[in-house]
Amino acid sequence: MPRAWKKAFFVTLYGLLLFAVLEIGARAALSWSPIFRRVARHSNAAWRLEWVARRASPASGPYAFDVFDRIRGWAPKPLLHEVTAFHGKRLSTNSEGLRGTSEVRYEKTPGRRRILALGDSFTFGEEVSDSETYCHLLGELLPDTEVLNFGVHGYGLDQILIYLREEGVKYRPDLVLLGFVYEDIYRDLLSFRDYAKPQFRLDNQGTLTLSHVPVPSPDQVLAQTLWRPRILDLLEMLEQARRWRSGANQKDAEAVSRAILREMAQTARRSGARPVFFYFPVEKELLDRRPGQTLGESFLFEVCHEQALDCFSLRPDLAARADPGERAVTQGHWPASVHKEAALLLRDRLGAAHLLEGKP
Repeated sequence: MPRAWKKAFFVTLYGLLLFAVLEIGARAALSWSPIFRRVARHSNAAWRLEWVARRASPASGPYAFDVFDRIRGWAPKPLLHEVTAFHGKRLSTNSEGLRGTSEVRYEKTPGRRRILALGDSFTFGEEVSDSETYCHLLGELLPDTEVLNFGVHGYGLDQILIYLREEGVKYRPDLVLLGFVYEDIYRDLLSFRDYAKPQFRLDNQGTLTLSHVPVPSPDQVLAQTLWRPRILDLLEMLEQARRWRSGANQKDAEAVSRAILREMAQTARRSGARPVFFYFPVEKELLDRRPGQTLGESFLFEVCHEQALDCFSLRPDLAARADPGERAVTQGHWPASVHKEAALLLRDRLGAAHLLEGKP
């Protein structure tokens, strides 16, 4: 073997051995829960690996009611009838996948106002039954109004905007109500969360461009993950952890989410609806009675001020009504009692702002 070829052979061999050692080390590190949790903050790789692990489990997983959607990533499965979910709660969807049992046509019912409620799992009603969601209760409080639940668990503002564009505007709502959860802005930086998802990019001119569509199928994700080196996943997690520490991701999340919220308001207005944004407190915020605004409220109200939007926060009132000893309300999603209070507050805020007046 010529000297040059011999040298190339050993360099290649050493490179492969080094890669093998690093790959084995990366796989070992990511399989150890303490290390995985430490480096897996808000990264596509971490969410994808967690999804793959759940997929491999014999159990059906917490979201067996989902169906793959090539544009939004996932959506509630249509035509579910009182499926047992959330530890004994009942979940139903209509033929279009909207939460509840009522079928709704695109054309509005004469003489009835229509509210389209957008949001994530808090609007969808995770951990409560159909009749316990704030959307259902608000509809009962407003008998002349149809309240359509367009909430979907795990959605970021990007998916919510796409859902509004794709389907929401077809229902010709009078009001488009967004249940804003501040945590959702971080989902806008991801192309994989509960599953693979679309993502908007923001250019220097402030224009939103949709990427990562069509969303790959579950089989494609599994095949890609099988052959993807774990060292690349580990490096991605470490880089994202660095960007969170430096504040770069916080800045990017606020910038792209601000643009998405603006587009959401404009989309609603172009359809003839009036956009109304509500700040939803979650977990520890439900007991936060401090005066002034939280970080999330300041962010949302700034956008609302720029766009001349009707904007309200439920935090002060929900916190005032909460029992400080009832720690259960600060764990996970809203219980039925908080959904009930939220429905009453939404009715009162909409009424006080004269948003329920006039001919439907």
